[in-house]
Amino acid sequence: MNGGASSASPLAVNISRAPVRSSQGRSRHREDARPFPGSDVTVNRPGVRDCPSSLSKGFGAAGGFLASADRRLVEEVELLGPALTFSAPIRTAGLAAASAAAEVVLSEEGRRLREPLAEDIGYVQDGFAARGVTPAASEETPIWFVKVGLPEVLDAAVRQVLAAGVYVNPASYPAVGLRDGGLRFTQTVALGRDRIDAVLDALETASVPEGR
Repeated sequence: MNGGASSASPLAVNISRAPVRSSQGRSRHREDARPFPGSDVTVNRPGVRDCPSSLSKGFGAAGGFLASADRRLVEEVELLGPALTFSAPIRTAGLAAASAAAEVVLSEEGRRLREPLAEDIGYVQDGFAARGVTPAASEETPIWFVKVGLPEVLDAAVRQVLAAGVYVNPASYPAVGLRDGGLRFTQTVALGRDRIDAVLDALETASVPEGR
């Protein structure tokens, strides 16, 4: 943390992947800040003071960060958040990878990549709706989770999806609640709509009674 920075300067602290929340339980980043797909990172947004982000899913590295011009918020995280944050700094290689990814995100290449990705996110949302499959959340990010339920039901669903030639990431107890197991997949601009359809079709035909 840059403890000597003035209150008007951005302050940063390495935190866990979850956004910092206020005492009322609301996310501290502003509602007018539109994040990049897969990340809470926001740039060039006047009035935005708090910027939490994962460096894992959004930037292909590891860890996360909170950048803020609010010294009180940073002090709250330091004093009250140790049990929910990582105690070690980001690894050098991970920090370099995140920095390189951020340069791409902020570049013209990043803009060209985000536009088709945003369109494909909408395509997945429409595809879920057309197939009667309800994801756990329908945010504008390329990471999707379909709740299945108990571990034995999830195991059967995973096998059925794999048999269709689709690999998904199962999240099972104790990483989630006993009845909250599910299937997760991440889309990229390289996936293509034919493959997206294959994933959605496999999820539709899988045994996901609690995910519909």
